[in-house]
Amino acid sequence: MDANLDSKALAALGSKEKPYKVGAGSGLFLEVTPNGSKLWRLKYRFGGKENKISLGAFPGVSLEQARKARDEARATIQAGIDPSALRKAERAERSKHRAHAKAFRLVMSLDRADHRDAEANS
Repeated sequence: MDANLDSKALAALGSKEKPYKVGAGSGLFLEVTPNGSKLWRLKYRFGGKENKISLGAFPGVSLEQARKARDEARATIQAGIDPSALRKAERAERSKHRAHAKAFRLVMSLDRADHRDAEANS
C-alpha cells in the first residue's frame, strides 16, 4: 500500500476485531488496534535479532515525520547502534536529570523557607 499512502487514506483506516498492520516501506508500518488507535512502528534487525520500536501515534505523527524517524533509526543501525538501546539510555539519562532537578528544587524551597523563618523571628 506504500504507493497510495497519504493522510486521508491513513485517517480512513478503520478498526477491526484484531490489530492489523499497513506497511509504509523499509520496515515502517502503521498498526491499527481494535480500539481504533493508529501507532507507527518500525521493525528492524540488529545483532541478528528482530526488534520493534514505536515512533508515535497517527495523526500526531504524520507519515512524513514517521518516515523521517525511520530513516534516522536506520542511520543509527548503520552506525552500529541499536535504536532501542539508545532510547533506553536517553530515557535513563532524562530520568536522572529529573531526579537531580527535583532534589535541587526541594533544597531551594527548604532554603527559602529557612530564610522566611529567620526573617519572621528577627
